[in-house]
Amino acid sequence: GPMSRLLRRWATVPPFRDEPHPIDWVAGASMLVRRSVFERVGPFDEGFFLYYEELDFLKRARDLGIAVITTYGATETAGGCVFDGVPLPGVTVTADGKPGVLTIAGPCVALGYRGEPDLTRRTFTSAGYRTSDLGAIAADGTVTIVGRVDDVVIIRGVNVSPHAVERMIADLPDIVSAAAVTVIRPEGEPSLHAFIEVRDTAPAIAAHIEAEVVRQLGAHARPVVHHVERLPHLPNGKVDRRLLQEWAARPEGDG
Repeated sequence: GPMSRLLRRWATVPPFRDEPHPIDWVAGASMLVRRSVFERVGPFDEGFFLYYEELDFLKRARDLGIAVITTYGATETAGGCVFDGVPLPGVTVTADGKPGVLTIAGPCVALGYRGEPDLTRRTFTSAGYRTSDLGAIAADGTVTIVGRVDDVVIIRGVNVSPHAVERMIADLPDIVSAAAVTVIRPEGEPSLHAFIEVRDTAPAIAAHIEAEVVRQLGAHARPVVHHVERLPHLPNGKVDRRLLQEWAARPEGDG
């Protein structure tokens, strides 16, 4: 049709081939997961906040050696504009902190929301499209997504993402598994707790974990670290986060 002819210069459809082969990227709506992958990896963890069960599924797949490519973007950026952490040519991604709210600029960014001038002014700034995502930008420009603005708790006046803390701890050496939860203390202030499984040969590393969290995410993200032999799981294999919250809420010394 006329739109296809008009946009022909910017066509990104890869050539069709009969045999299976790797490709650079795929639109999220076109992504399929083989049944064999679910059989190996297991189901999504519904205990996560919106979207993060997919990140957990991705990590478990990678741990099993399954090849995956990640993409990041939004409707406002015409879909994926960052692939495996690398922005497409002409696209820049910045953060207002470490981590911070991400802003995306480039030819893929929309002009605004039709009929929503106030929302457009708040979201589309001179710097680009201000997302609701939290991320970090490495020295080489690699983008890492760590959470959502609405997936944060306010601890002593500072926004902290429990999911970002959990992911950071899980990536440390000697950590078998980790889970972060928050509880409300009697005085009404949220408290962040991290439960960890460590390898048999790992030394006591609670102090090291706390120091690494402070170094990477800031002092307000420092969790209370609990060493457990095994994280509790529900019958479907997912981490029992409600039970972890009950454990975290116990008074010190209460077994």
